[in-house]
Amino acid sequence: MGFLGLAVTTYSLGAGEVETGDVGGKFLNSIKYFMYAPCLLAFPSLLNYKYANGRWVYLYIIFIVLLGIASNSREGIIKPLGVLGLLFVLYLITEKVSLKAIFPIHKIIAYGFGIYLLLQVFSNISLAILYNRQFRESVSRQELFVKTWETLIDSQKMERLRETKERAQEQLLSYQDGWTENYLDNFMLNRYANMRITDQTLYYANQRGYGNIFMQENLYQKLLALFPNPFLRFVNIDLDKDALRFSRGDLLYGKGLGGYRVTSHLGDGLATFGYWYFPIQFITLFFVFKLTNWFSYYKKETIIYAPFALMSIFGFLGFYRNAGGIIADFGYLLRDYVQDLFTYLVVFYFINMLLRLFRRN
Repeated sequence: MGFLGLAVTTYSLGAGEVETGDVGGKFLNSIKYFMYAPCLLAFPSLLNYKYANGRWVYLYIIFIVLLGIASNSREGIIKPLGVLGLLFVLYLITEKVSLKAIFPIHKIIAYGFGIYLLLQVFSNISLAILYNRQFRESVSRQELFVKTWETLIDSQKMERLRETKERAQEQLLSYQDGWTENYLDNFMLNRYANMRITDQTLYYANQRGYGNIFMQENLYQKLLALFPNPFLRFVNIDLDKDALRFSRGDLLYGKGLGGYRVTSHLGDGLATFGYWYFPIQFITLFFVFKLTNWFSYYKKETIIYAPFALMSIFGFLGFYRNAGGIIADFGYLLRDYVQDLFTYLVVFYFINMLLRLFRRN
């Protein structure tokens, strides 16, 4: 499964962005998460499985992090490390393992310092990635990786990039001055500790007005866009999905459509539904939690996790961060949940069928 996801990801690097109407491309895009299947072998007890060659797992994780750099994707760097970290936390909880039993105090301090240094390294990588993003459409992924590496080892250029970033952060003193997604100076922490975004979107929701008609109309269009074009044509709905190539954060801000600004559930919801947002969000999250909970069950005082859920664990965390707003919850309920189950079962069936054929031969 891991090599299948890796092959799809590698193919997509050369194929580029999936266009509207590309059914095959969207199907391949929907099974990329299989790339994280080998990460589960770092904690095989979560699958009631025995595996002793952990070093190969960590080498594989390093490889897909490098692949994330080559794809000029910061999420591609964060995700494998996030999957590993969340699986470790889940392992501690389910196996009732004390952190002190694994790591003595001096090791915890050493690892903590190592993580701090690692965050600084990834912050520099993020700067290099953002600088070279201008070349993403004009060079191959191999050339892009080389350019990113050359930027990273050029200390003078990196220093200039850091200074430019600091000046940009200092220029925006309030929300009236413009949109900013800068909250912390480390991109990994900034991505998941960005309460400033919630505060900022509340400001713009107040500016737009709660229960804004334009936000409601856009939500309706975004919900329709969740469904495939053949279905929309069948029910006689004419929708130009290319005209929706902007985020809810863009619309809330009101400027620069296509900048794909992130938004918060709270700001997006209040701007769209007014105070009705709170009961609506309660109901949607109730069903999201219910569906997600079906990926685990108790058996003889043991928690059994579905492999799909463990592979997708980082994505589940992403449900609740500042990103697409409440549309992400609707999307999961209306399409993503069924789509993920379908693709997983299809791939699982074909892999099992191939294994049986090999065993017969």
